[in-house]
Order: sequence, then C-alpha cells, then structure tokens
Amino acid sequence: MTDKFAIDRNRNPFQFGSKIQEWEPGTNELPRATRAVIFDNDGTCDLTNADDTTVTAFPIVALACLPIIPKKITAMSGPAKCYLVI
Repeated sequence: MTDKFAIDRNRNPFQFGSKIQEWEPGTNELPRATRAVIFDNDGTCDLTNADDTTVTAFPIVALACLPIIPKKITAMSGPAKCYLVI
C-alpha cells in the first residue's frame, strides 16, 4: 500500500529544495547547494554577485524568492531573518 503522505519531490514544480536554513548575512559565501533565498519581511539587502560586483539596497518582498542566487548576502534592512532553501 502506498503512503498517503509521501511526496514525489522530483516532480513537484513548486518545490525548490527540501530544507530551510536560517542564514546570517555577512562575509560568508552562501552554500553551493542554495536553490532560493527568502526573507521574512519587506525591505532591502546588500548582496555580492558571482562576479564579485556588489548591489546595495536591493528591494526585497517578504517570502518572495530573490531572482538570483547571489554569492553573498552582506546586509539586510527591514527583515529580521534571511532563509536559504537547500
């Protein structure tokens, strides 16, 4: 008998990963396995792109994924928490 709670994660187009992890903005690079970055509130963030260019005060919306996976999230203003989907 099949498990009624089983989820076929490989075929779910709305699921980015299988783990949420809190992330403290700073100088550390995001883990390579990161699939999405979300924040708990509206505001802005400072980030570093893959080519080491920086963007300051990038607007963010609560629980909306960033359009890219940056190399680093160096600061945030407004949100209290940053989460990574891995």
